[in-house]
Amino acid sequence: MPTLENRYTRRFAPKQRTQNSFYSTPRWKKVRKLQKTKQPFCEACLQRDIYTDCSDGNNNGIADHVVRLLDGGHPYDEKNLFTLCRKCHDIKSNMEGRGYSPERMISVDYYYLPVSKNDVLLQINKKYENK
Repeated sequence: MPTLENRYTRRFAPKQRTQNSFYSTPRWKKVRKLQKTKQPFCEACLQRDIYTDCSDGNNNGIADHVVRLLDGGHPYDEKNLFTLCRKCHDIKSNMEGRGYSPERMISVDYYYLPVSKNDVLLQINKKYENK
C-alpha cells in the first residue's frame, strides 16, 4: 500500500542538504582562507567600532561575495570579497533575497565587481540599526 506524504511525515523526514560544488573546490577554500587571514574581523561590524572575530579558526566568520555569484559576481577577485560575521551575512542575504543588488562594473574577464564595498556595508549597517 502506498504511503501518503502529509505535513507530519515530511516534518520527520531527513533534510537533504544541497551543497553548491563551487564552495567545496580547493581553489575557493584557499581564497576564503586568504580573505579571512587578510581581514579577520567583520567589516560591517568594524564600521560600528565592534570587533567581531571572523578568523579561519572561528566558526563565526564568512568570506562573502559583494556581488553574489548568481548575479555574475567575480568568484575569486579580492575586490568582490569581504569578511562578515553570521549576523551581518544573514542581513545581506536577506537584502539580496528582497532584490538588493550593489552598483557594479564589469571586470576585464567579464565578471562583475562592486563599484564600492562601502556602499554595501552602509546598507547592512542601516538594516542592522532598524532591527
